[in-house]
Amino acid sequence: MFSNERNRAVAALLVSGLCWGTTGIFVRVMGEKGFSTFELLFLRLLVVALLLLPVFYSHIKRHSERTKLTIPAFAAGTAMFFYYLGAIAAVQNLPIVLAVLLIGSSPLIAWLLQFFRRVTVGGIFDRRFGIQSLGVTSAIAGLALLSLTKNEGSSVAPEGSEAWVGYLGAVTAAAVTVFNAEILQRPGGKNPTPIFISAITAAVAIFFSPFLIFDSQDLPARVVSEIWLVVGFGVVATLIPGLSISYASMRLPTQATATVSIQLQVWTVLLAWILLGEHMSEKQIFASALAIVGTAICMRSSRVN
Repeated sequence: MFSNERNRAVAALLVSGLCWGTTGIFVRVMGEKGFSTFELLFLRLLVVALLLLPVFYSHIKRHSERTKLTIPAFAAGTAMFFYYLGAIAAVQNLPIVLAVLLIGSSPLIAWLLQFFRRVTVGGIFDRRFGIQSLGVTSAIAGLALLSLTKNEGSSVAPEGSEAWVGYLGAVTAAAVTVFNAEILQRPGGKNPTPIFISAITAAVAIFFSPFLIFDSQDLPARVVSEIWLVVGFGVVATLIPGLSISYASMRLPTQATATVSIQLQVWTVLLAWILLGEHMSEKQIFASALAIVGTAICMRSSRVN
C-alpha cells in the first residue's frame, strides 16, 4: 500500500497520534478499576523498559555517539518522567477533552517564552510573531470557554477528583514538551535518540518505584487480573507511538511531525466518544475547535530548522 519511505513515515506519524490518543482512555478505564496515578505511571514505564531491553543493546551499538549519558540526555529522560506523571494526573482529575487540550498547549508556552525573549532584544511585532499571537489568542479563548463549560455534555472529571491537580499535571506535561525541545535542539545531529531517552525515563521510574507505590494494596493481584490493560497501556499508548514518532521524525520535516500534538487532541476526542460514549455540548465543540485551530496556527507559524 505504501510505495515509498515517505508514505511509510506519514503512516507512522498517523499511528503515533492515534496511539497516543488512547492514553486518556486507558487512564480513565484503569482508574475506574482502582489503579492510582503513581501505579499507572510505574506500570506504564515498567512495560516499556521490559520491552526495550532486548533491542536496547543493539541500538547502543548502532548509535554509540547518541547514547552517551550526557547532561541533556539525562535531563530530557528525567523530564519525560514528569511528562507522563503530569499527563496521567490531568486525565484522572479533569474531563478528558479539557485535559488533552491543556496537555497539547505546549505551543502556547513556547510563544510565551519567545515573547519574553523578544521583550529583551526587541522586534516583537514582526509578521510571523503576529500570526503566532493570533493563534495563542484563539487557543486561550477556546481553553477558557471549555473550562467554563466543563459541566456540560458527558465529558466530566471522575468522582472525587481534584481539579487543581489536573491543571497542574496538564501544564507540567506541556511545559516538559517545551523544555525538551529547548535542550535537544543542538546542531550536528548528536541529540540523544528517542529510544535512549525512553530508556532513561523508564530507568528513573523503576529507581523511584519504591517511593511511588509503597502504599499500594494488592498491586500484583490487580495487575494479573487486568494484565491486558496493563500491557496495552505500555505498548499501545507508549511504546508504539514513541517508536513511530521517532521513525517519522527522521524522515519528515519538523512542521509535519509537530502536528502529532493536534492529532493527539482530535483522536482523544473521537476515541472518548466511540469507546466511552462521551459527548460534548455545542459550546464545548466550538471551544475545542478554537483551541485546536489556535494551536495549529502556532505550530504552522513557528520557526523550524
